[in-house]
Amino acid sequence: MEKAGNILAIDDEESFTSFIKLNLQTETRYDVKVTTANSRVEGLKLARTIRPDLILLDIMMPDLSVSRSTCAPLRKKLVNLLREFSDMLTPS
Repeated sequence: MEKAGNILAIDDEESFTSFIKLNLQTETRYDVKVTTANSRVEGLKLARTIRPDLILLDIMMPDLSVSRSTCAPLRKKLVNLLREFSDMLTPS
């Protein structure tokens, strides 16, 4: 049996993250666990803790720079992970 996918939904509107969670977790075709965050700080902490397979990020949060600053550390981590993965595939 495959492990459940981890999804992190980050949006300043709690009703929207609840909607995402309810719809994805009750859909029987998908075996996913949805975690929600309603602020940039909370989202970054959760991203580091749960290491989600997918992040759904609201880029239209009230302060656009907040969304961009949320993406920056995540993008840096992704680049580092891709480099590590590439090194693993490169024959010695």
